Amino acid sequence: RQVIRRGLQDALVSLSPPRPPSLPFLGNFLPTPPKVDEIPLPILLPSATDGGTPTVGLLTIREFTDKIAPKLNRDEELYALGLSDAAAEFFGEDVAQFVRGEGLISAK
Repeated sequence: RQVIRRGLQDALVSLSPPRPPSLPFLGNFLPTPPKVDEIPLPILLPSATDGGTPTVGLLTIREFTDKIAPKLNRDEELYALGLSDAAAEFFGEDVAQFVRGEGLISAK
């Protein structure tokens, strides 16, 4: 879950277009571009019944992320941190970083 949320957040930051520069004496005459995670996109959603046809829904990337990887409550978050600590103990720090969802897209 955390892998999806953090990886998608890193991707959104890297895909966001820069703000257009303002011209002296004219100010900002160009509108600011919308944030990438606020643009609704057509996303294929599974059907509510088994064997049904999938549907297309308009969701923002943030809404889609919340559906496929919902936020954890406090107990679930503590459990996930414990799992990442156990992964660090048994498999090394690289595996623990992967379990925590750190550094998936950004290069070191």
